[in-house]
Amino acid sequence: MKIAVSASSFCKNQILRSELLQYFPNAKFIDSKGVPQRHDLISFYKGADGIIVGTEKIDQNLLKQFPHLKIISKYG
Repeated sequence: MKIAVSASSFCKNQILRSELLQYFPNAKFIDSKGVPQRHDLISFYKGADGIIVGTEKIDQNLLKQFPHLKIISKYG
């Protein structure tokens, strides 16, 4: 299962990152400062089975682009 983490506070926490990687070694973390822009999220989430979000706006228009997405988790 591929996990994409866009919650910036999660991405900055090395303990959370290492724990997630133990269970999901293919997890990827966004390296942007602040809240990522919509076009950045679209390319970042591509191919992910699950995403961990923070303050990013996740709406129906964004979700329609990822019909294979299995889970969304909110961090914070």
